[in-house]
Amino acid sequence: MFFCIPAFLSPTAPASLFIDFSSILFANILAHDSQLQPGSIVCTSTLYIKEAAKLSTILRSFMSSMAPLFESVQTKQLHFAETKAFMDIYRMGTGFTKDPWFYNMFRVQESSFGLVDVHQHRARRGLLSPSFHRRGIDQLQHVDRLISQLGSTPDVPINLQFAFRAVALEIITSYAFGKHIGCLDTPGFHHQLLIDIEGAILSAGTIKWFPIVSTVLSTLPEAITVALVPSMQSYFDVRNMLAAQIDEILADHSVLLDADHDVVYTHLLDPQNEKHTRPSRKSLLDEAQLLIQAGSDTVGNTVYTGLFYAMNDPNVYSALRSEIDIAWKDTSQPLPLQQLEELPYLTAFIKEALRVSHGVVSPLPRVVHQDTVIAGYPVPAGTVIASGITIVHYDPDIFESPKEFRPERWLSADGAHLENFLVPFGRGSRQCLGMNLAWAELYLIFGNILRKLDFEMHNTGAEDFARLKDYFVTGYAGRHFHAFVRPREPSVQTTNLYIPYQDLWCPSAPQPFHGFGEF
Repeated sequence: MFFCIPAFLSPTAPASLFIDFSSILFANILAHDSQLQPGSIVCTSTLYIKEAAKLSTILRSFMSSMAPLFESVQTKQLHFAETKAFMDIYRMGTGFTKDPWFYNMFRVQESSFGLVDVHQHRARRGLLSPSFHRRGIDQLQHVDRLISQLGSTPDVPINLQFAFRAVALEIITSYAFGKHIGCLDTPGFHHQLLIDIEGAILSAGTIKWFPIVSTVLSTLPEAITVALVPSMQSYFDVRNMLAAQIDEILADHSVLLDADHDVVYTHLLDPQNEKHTRPSRKSLLDEAQLLIQAGSDTVGNTVYTGLFYAMNDPNVYSALRSEIDIAWKDTSQPLPLQQLEELPYLTAFIKEALRVSHGVVSPLPRVVHQDTVIAGYPVPAGTVIASGITIVHYDPDIFESPKEFRPERWLSADGAHLENFLVPFGRGSRQCLGMNLAWAELYLIFGNILRKLDFEMHNTGAEDFARLKDYFVTGYAGRHFHAFVRPREPSVQTTNLYIPYQDLWCPSAPQPFHGFGEF
């Protein structure tokens, strides 16, 4: 999690901070390595921290205005703003490792996400992989609870960012831990944990450049931390719940047999995995905290973003609803996940929603241990290199009109080729472990909300999605997306509802929204 720090550390703090900052500024300028590609003095001296949430924007501007490579922020750190570089950096078998300076800010160093050593990570990934099989996801009831809660107050606008993060959070906690947090039971989805997660995301840029903040707060007793930062209480409540579960399991492994399904600890602590070192208590807790933090964002934000773009274009919205209505005529019976996966336009829509919502938008740094070449540029050992997912997803040489939301691009003859460049879950050996689970969630959530609910936008417009913000994960500068939500009839007439895909973008149709490109 990310924290804020009080401004009363000492009476001399302002002077000390000025001296420290000045020293770092000049040290970084003097330490500039002539072996690297030249970057501006603003980048080299770290002054770009002022615009931390715009880092992806800065990368894009360099891509269009000069060479697709520049030195940034840290001495010996290179950012690449071209797709070829992204593919080179994050492919399998490079030997590059994660940069501890960046990843330690998350305070989950012993999780699969935080482990730097490639061998330790490979072993942990092998233990965790069975936990994220899609089997059983369509048995969970949280999507039905989401539908019920969304439709319960038809005259009150709902904050859909909180709603979709709530269901994603409940799915991952139930699936991975067999626990419920209660986010779907809170009126209006205003659960304190969701509010605090939002605040944590907004502070991510600050923590990145001042990691001492999270280091200091993580060492303080819980009571002192909560006194300084009251919003941390919900974080501690969840952590303590997970810690208690871990302690119970470590004391008696047989409690795992009482779970309705395998949980993440089932595989991490499987006695048959003798060749793997048993994770420590801290490692188990780090892994659990990681799942809580990461397991809710990509799915929640993809549904949030995708639904806005669907509603913003009547043709897309109609095509989606028509296809789902034809396949699922009577909602008194559930539609299995496999049948949702067979719907071509829904599948294309989910791919496009993933493309424009990105997942993680911050460039993810890797350390080069031997001299190498990235996209034709020589890179010496010891350099930290990075690129961003937005560089790929907005590349006009790959995605025609990349700033338009166009699901039908995935139905074209080029669709299979484009899938090589859809990377919202990352790429290579550090690719998101929960990718298949996330896909299953997206089918189930989109399929159910579009079939069972009617949405009417409230106090939300294109301007609210026009500026993308880099908070490690995707953020938007505008207002939260709100809508009135009402239940649909269980059975619908499907005659003449369907709109052929080829007619979606006829000259007379409303033009797709272009705003998300301005970021």
